[in-house]
Amino acid sequence: MYRSERHRRRFLAVLMAVLIPALLSACTATSGPSGASSPDAPPAARKARKPATVETHGSGFTVSEIVRIDSDVRRDYQQATFLLDAGQLEAGAELLESVVERAPEVTIPHIDLGMAYARLGEDGKAEAALRAALSLAPNHPVALNEMGILQRRAGRFTVARESYERALAIHPGFHFALLNLGVLCDLYLEDLACAHASYTKYAEIVIDDPEIDIWIADVESRLSRAGGE
Repeated sequence: MYRSERHRRRFLAVLMAVLIPALLSACTATSGPSGASSPDAPPAARKARKPATVETHGSGFTVSEIVRIDSDVRRDYQQATFLLDAGQLEAGAELLESVVERAPEVTIPHIDLGMAYARLGEDGKAEAALRAALSLAPNHPVALNEMGILQRRAGRFTVARESYERALAIHPGFHFALLNLGVLCDLYLEDLACAHASYTKYAEIVIDDPEIDIWIADVESRLSRAGGE
């Protein structure tokens, strides 16, 4: 149950924020399938695949991986993301399933599939897809943030916090993870100090969010009341 209409709007705002596809996130510049067109790598090559690497920089982070991918798979991936952007979630998820079946060593399609299933309310399939992504890139901030959302939805608040904090340990300025951690601490864990710190850092990065100042003031008011009791 929401404590107020403001908290309900805050919760919905976070849901809207996390629906942005990973490849379009303003906070991340994640590489998609790359390399010359060629048949899928054989099993031996997949086993020898180098883990994806995460590099942070002032404007965000970049996740890089060296993979070989068939041109048809690349085309289907692009079509799947087009379908997701157009709101055709079931069709997009079905096509992504084909993509990850043919190119299981590429991280991004697994993340997009997880996000698509989360939007469809199929959290079990969403978590499986994100776990596949994290097996390829254990420190992928987007995958960790999305996993935290699923864990929070399942009532697993402690592990959700750990997922958000892992994402932020990699890139402290990942604004989606900051916002999600703030909401988790505010509405579910009642850790007002955590909520205040997360909201404040988020506000420093996202300066055009019209509601964040209200949320910060609300948390500060409750902190003040708690300190006076």
